[in-house]
Amino acid sequence: MQERIIAAIDLQALARNYRILRKAARGARLMAVVKADAYGHGAAAVSAKLEEMGIDWLAVRTADEAAALRGAGLTRPVLILGRTPPERAAEMAALNVTLTVTGPEHAAELSDAAERGGFRARAHFKLDTGMSRLGFAGADELAAWLGRPGLIAEGLYTHLAVSDEPEDAFTRVQLERFTAAREKLARLGHIFQFTHCANSGGMIHFREADPSDLIRTGLALYGYEPGPGGGLDLRPVMSLWTSVAMVRTVRAGETVSYGRRWTAGRDTRVAVLQCGYADGYPRALSNKGEILLRGKRCPVVGTVCMDLMMADVTQVPGAAAGDPALLFGESGDGALPLYELAEKAGTIPYELLCAVNARIPRTIQG
Repeated sequence: MQERIIAAIDLQALARNYRILRKAARGARLMAVVKADAYGHGAAAVSAKLEEMGIDWLAVRTADEAAALRGAGLTRPVLILGRTPPERAAEMAALNVTLTVTGPEHAAELSDAAERGGFRARAHFKLDTGMSRLGFAGADELAAWLGRPGLIAEGLYTHLAVSDEPEDAFTRVQLERFTAAREKLARLGHIFQFTHCANSGGMIHFREADPSDLIRTGLALYGYEPGPGGGLDLRPVMSLWTSVAMVRTVRAGETVSYGRRWTAGRDTRVAVLQCGYADGYPRALSNKGEILLRGKRCPVVGTVCMDLMMADVTQVPGAAAGDPALLFGESGDGALPLYELAEKAGTIPYELLCAVNARIPRTIQG
């Protein structure tokens, strides 16, 4: 392995996951969430593959992310999930990008900008059904802002707070609140072309109770179910690799890395690996993580540094500088599931994927 670290992106695994999720959607449209550079996988490459596969929508978080997709030649409908500044609304309208209206103040700002600029903006209005983040407080508050000049009320949506837990009672409360609000708005004459509630967890665990016709899927596309019990047999799209810089012998009683938090209990062969927390490998995995080297799991020893980390490779006698080491994902001789690392680090797979930052080259396969 020549590079010090590589994120290998398997687009065939992405396509496989897409086909599985398309079936699980039971006829609903699919919106691929490609914000945060497609959860670290590379938004342009991932979105292009999904367009090829027939994805219905793409979703991002910011105007810059939306503009980047259009600049890369992506043509599918794009929804910005976050608050778009009113001064960017005309640009987004020109790019045929749909905005989220996050609440009354935002609706007023966008409407005023559209009137002043002489354009109309496609918009999905967000309803807060219990997440207590962005969104209108209820149907009555939302109804007062529908029909505002310059805003095309194309969609209505909400976000589920606990959908990764099967049979969660609060998720059903949220779905019921959304249904009631949508029906009340319909009685007032407001019919939406698109409605969406479910994220990956909602699609997997609550599809039969979901009243919407569009599903937003992020983590599941990239190969991970957001909670137990889905049984979809998804494949990880990213595998993170690093390489061995050197192998040294640490004598019994000697310590390794900052803080001297690991002491060799015996003479130990220690590999120095060219990855650290600046690359997104969590410092929380110091003395907890594992790597896969020549098909064998080897424990991380000592404190994870900014650019380097160490592992006990005594059980791999031939380990040498230049050897590739798997940090998470799959290889031909084994796997290191991201769920395991996330649990040991006290976090979630989303965070570890998004932490694989821009200084790490991506290799695209398939």
